[in-house]
Amino acid sequence: MADERTDLILDIKNLKVIYKTDMEVVEAVNNIDLRIGRGKTLGLVGETGAGKTTTALSILRLLPAVTGKVLEGEIHFDGQNLMEFDEHFMHAIRGNRISMVFQDPMTSLNPVLTVGDQIAEAISLHNDQLSKEEIDKKVEDTLSMVGILPKRKSDYPHQFSGGMKQRVVIAIAMICNPELIICDEPTTALDVTIQAQVLSLIGEMQKRSGVSTIFITHDLGVVAHVADR
Repeated sequence: MADERTDLILDIKNLKVIYKTDMEVVEAVNNIDLRIGRGKTLGLVGETGAGKTTTALSILRLLPAVTGKVLEGEIHFDGQNLMEFDEHFMHAIRGNRISMVFQDPMTSLNPVLTVGDQIAEAISLHNDQLSKEEIDKKVEDTLSMVGILPKRKSDYPHQFSGGMKQRVVIAIAMICNPELIICDEPTTALDVTIQAQVLSLIGEMQKRSGVSTIFITHDLGVVAHVADR
């Protein structure tokens, strides 16, 4: 029987995170352990302020530099403790091997860049050997994959509905074929019908690519629908 740990994409041990200001110290995450297997979906459930997003930002090492601090704990991704590496190493990890879909597509996208340019930027950051034509083809293929007509790559975010914007955000998150994707309440800002479509899309993408997923939500119905654990 295979060692269970070798089948883990993420193994968090005893993580403790605080936010410290001149006024107070807030204990945001208190000594949590969290494990997720390859190709699996883990539901992270809790009320607002429970520390769900803080946990996600800790994985990506994106806590606010001035106030956020990991006091103790280890975050092992694919066998490597991310807490031991510098920013240069994390830059190569973020968006490439670990991606994140944020809660609000309105603030996730740059309003002055076309959606095609924003997807292309995500590709070129981690694939500088690709030609402009190859990047353009990848942008069109990815838009098609999330159910958006490739010709809309020249449109700006304000020309898309909330649900379509979230599809673009998912396309950006998936473009580099990450091994782990963190979905931080990706359906909260959407109506129920569009929520179902986005959840279905995330499920399809996971089946197609085998990506592991952390699905953050306060909605138990959503967890029941998407999560293995």
